Amino acid sequence: MTAFRVRAESLGEVAALLDQVLSTFEQHVAAVQTTVTAVTAASWIGDDSTDFQEKWEKFTTQATGLGAVLSGLSAQLKGGEGTYNVTEAGLNGGFASRRSEDALVVQAVGAVSTNVGDGRRLHARQEAAQAAAAQAAVLAPMVAGGAVGTGKVSSARQPGERRRALNAEAIVTAPAQGTGEASDV
Repeated sequence: MTAFRVRAESLGEVAALLDQVLSTFEQHVAAVQTTVTAVTAASWIGDDSTDFQEKWEKFTTQATGLGAVLSGLSAQLKGGEGTYNVTEAGLNGGFASRRSEDALVVQAVGAVSTNVGDGRRLHARQEAAQAAAAQAAVLAPMVAGGAVGTGKVSSARQPGERRRALNAEAIVTAPAQGTGEASDV
């Protein structure tokens, strides 16, 4: 398959050349018409004159048809140039529009990406806050009971360790002999 690539300007250039050819052709036909009329309008009569007149009329009809064809081709090329220009402008405008639409999409994707990143950071902060709240909930009873920082053993131990811790706590908090007070070691 053959592909033709045509510039819009080329169509206009060829149309201008065809207009020049048509103008030159019409000038030549008019000059020949003047010469032929001068020769045949005189006293030329007979079969040759009649035969020549028939062929001359056929020639002038064909010359007029050729002029119309050249003029039509020129007009079609000019129309093609205009159509190509409009089409190219539309395509370029479409591409420019598409580029601006793509730019909007890129901006939107950037905004979504930023929002997702912000959301992840917020989620991480919320998880850290929840972990801190859970830890505070575990430590609050210990702090309220005085187990933290008082030397007392925490009750948050394994069952076997808890018994040993309770025994150790009983020893540590047993009343001192003779004073009636509990010692805090």
